[in-house]
Amino acid sequence: MVYFNGTNGANPYGSLTLLGDGNFYGTTAYGGISNSGTVFQLSTNGTLTVLGSFTGTNGSHPDGKLTVGPNGHLYGTTFFGGVSNVGTVFEISTQGIINTVLDFTGTNGANPEAGLLWNSDGYFYGTTEGGGSKKFGLGTVFKLTPGGALTTLVNFGQTNGSNPDGDLIKGPDGNIYGATPQGGTGFNGTVFRLDANGTMTTLFSFPSTPLNSSFSSGYRPYGGLILFTNGNFIDLYGTAFGGGNNGGGTIF
Repeated sequence: MVYFNGTNGANPYGSLTLLGDGNFYGTTAYGGISNSGTVFQLSTNGTLTVLGSFTGTNGSHPDGKLTVGPNGHLYGTTFFGGVSNVGTVFEISTQGIINTVLDFTGTNGANPEAGLLWNSDGYFYGTTEGGGSKKFGLGTVFKLTPGGALTTLVNFGQTNGSNPDGDLIKGPDGNIYGATPQGGTGFNGTVFRLDANGTMTTLFSFPSTPLNSSFSSGYRPYGGLILFTNGNFIDLYGTAFGGGNNGGGTIF
């Protein structure tokens, strides 16, 4: 068991990533040399090594998981920090050198909460909780080269969802799937699909129903989705923060 004490990090949000070297890698949102978060390595015997600390300039407060890139380095996002203090995409080697791949500016997205998805087409895919070209800055879906060239695929504008938090996943059909905890026709979140051309389709909008309604499928899916395949069918599973028979949320 490992205890964080501030110096070695504090308050981890994201899940761990297991690499081929047999070690786990993860982040803490706080702690480190500037209390702006850390990236760490954890051996299976419980030895924790801080690989790097965020300083604000190179990012601050990473919340999402780490993803292995094509060069074997780890890539992730920070919620704050960078040139506009609205987040970054970073790269870190297992030797602990942090490089900023992209600074978010607001227009191209802001405050990424989730980690990145590496796709076989040579791009990372991700979301930002805020920013984008729509009014009020309700978030984006983007694709990004390992060198830092960003293309915004979706600007959320309420009716098609808003403020995504959870990780994206890729289905066996080649499409990418995700959820938003707000927006949609019922203003309580959506589940969406992104095809190979970057076109988004809303698969489901959580309804605007009373919180204790037995007809409510839930509302506000903050977490990511998982896939289950059965023959030619693909089922998506997730959790909703509230709603359901007792108003305490659902698994859908």
